[in-house]
Amino acid sequence: PHASLERLESRSSIEQYNLDSIQVLKTSYRCSTIENRDLLVLSVEDFNMCQSIHQKELKHLERWVKDRRLDHLKFARQKLTYAYFSITSVLFSPELSQARISWTKNAILTTVMDDFFVVGGTEEELVNITELIEGWEDGHLATNYCSEQVEIIFSV
Repeated sequence: PHASLERLESRSSIEQYNLDSIQVLKTSYRCSTIENRDLLVLSVEDFNMCQSIHQKELKHLERWVKDRRLDHLKFARQKLTYAYFSITSVLFSPELSQARISWTKNAILTTVMDDFFVVGGTEEELVNITELIEGWEDGHLATNYCSEQVEIIFSV
C-alpha cells in the first residue's frame, strides 16, 4: 500500500478518461466499462461537488482568520492554505467538513502560538499569556492583556 492524494488522482483520471478509446491488444475491442458515459458524468459531478465544499470551507476559514484578527499578527506565519490542504488530502470525504475545519483552526492556532513564543512576543507578553491561560484553566476569566497581540491570541 502507498499513500496518495485521492481527489487529485480522481481529477487526473477524469482528465485522462477518453470516451472514444479503443484498446488494441491481440484484437481491437471496446470495453463497456471504459467508455461508460454515466460513470464519467457521476465522477465529474462528485468532483465538482467536493471542490465546491472545499472552496466554501476555505472561505469560511479565511473569514475566521480575519474576524479573529489573526492576520494582524505580523510575526505569525500565515499557513491557512497549507494547513487546510494538508488535512483535506487525508480527510477528503464531503461529510468530514467539521473535522477539516476544526483541524485547520487548531493548526493555525498552534502555528500562531509557536511563532509568538519563538519570535513574536516579549518576555512580558509571554508571562501575560501564560498567566491568562493558567487562569482560564482554573475558571478565572481575566481580561488584563498587556498588549493587543496577547488579546488577539487569547481571544481566539
